[in-house]
Amino acid sequence: MLTIFLNAFSILLILLLALLLKKLGLLAQKDGALVSKLVVYLTLPATILIGVNHTKLSSTFLVLMCLGICTNLFLVFLGKILGRKQDPVAQGLYMFDLSGYNIGNFSIPFVSSFFPAAIPYLAMFDMGNSFMVTGTTQAIVERSLWKKKQRGLGGTLFNTLLKNPPFVVYLLMFGLAILGWSIPEQWLIPLRPLSNANTLLSVFTIG
Repeated sequence: MLTIFLNAFSILLILLLALLLKKLGLLAQKDGALVSKLVVYLTLPATILIGVNHTKLSSTFLVLMCLGICTNLFLVFLGKILGRKQDPVAQGLYMFDLSGYNIGNFSIPFVSSFFPAAIPYLAMFDMGNSFMVTGTTQAIVERSLWKKKQRGLGGTLFNTLLKNPPFVVYLLMFGLAILGWSIPEQWLIPLRPLSNANTLLSVFTIG
């Protein structure tokens, strides 16, 4: 319990430090965008690779992946119900704002700091979550509210997902787990500095 508290306190300190630096003018909005790109393209994929490597696929992982999709679907349609008396734009905001989970930028950095064994479980949930937030939710909202015809929807979603580095890493590790393969630990050594920096950069992005 003390370890969890100390790790939570350290993350809070990083968050407060980011806010302080922004208040002092040492960090600007554009710096946050740069740090966010570093997280998405470098540190988070490295964290996923190291955390999920050697994971053996089980029914639990498949359930978590489906849960990531189903909980998003539930929240999307809950947003539609809550915003049913609003105009289409406001109702769309309800649907967008209620759905989606910030697993990569918050949950994974927090949990990896004191319980790295949980990363594979978070990753499988986030794989389903990423499938929704990178385009599927938008497609549902547009079809539901504005009756837009999504031509080539499957191809569009696939292209969008492939532009999301964490999701590509999820697919890679999921494929390796199906085959019962893993990446040799020696190959991952150069990625460990990037993985170690993920918590700091992720929390700085939030700050």
